Amino acid sequence: MRIQLDKELSKAYARCVYLQLLEIELPESYEDSIVLTQVEVQNSKMKKFEQEAAIIRRQIDILRSENDQLIKLINATGKAEAYKLIQAAKVCFLIFFITVLGQRNSEYNRCRISSIQTYC
Repeated sequence: MRIQLDKELSKAYARCVYLQLLEIELPESYEDSIVLTQVEVQNSKMKKFEQEAAIIRRQIDILRSENDQLIKLINATGKAEAYKLIQAAKVCFLIFFITVLGQRNSEYNRCRISSIQTYC
């Protein structure tokens, strides 16, 4: 627009170096068209952001699900290890108890045998 004005003014030996428009009157239909175009651009961007937000929510759901599975696995492993330790402790106790009883019984049997031999 400035270039066209500069060409026209050059015919009168004048120049237009800078041009600033303070007010433009456009037909109503043209303004409505610009507004509708901007609204569509904004709606398009908003739909894009909504889709991205939905994707992020799904990724969060997936991460939560994976973490829940890991938590269940860790808890189950911990419970299994605790059960294993308890069972091992019970076995050790029983072995110790049987050993102690066996020693007592052998001492009892020795005493009994020696007392029988004494009387015989």
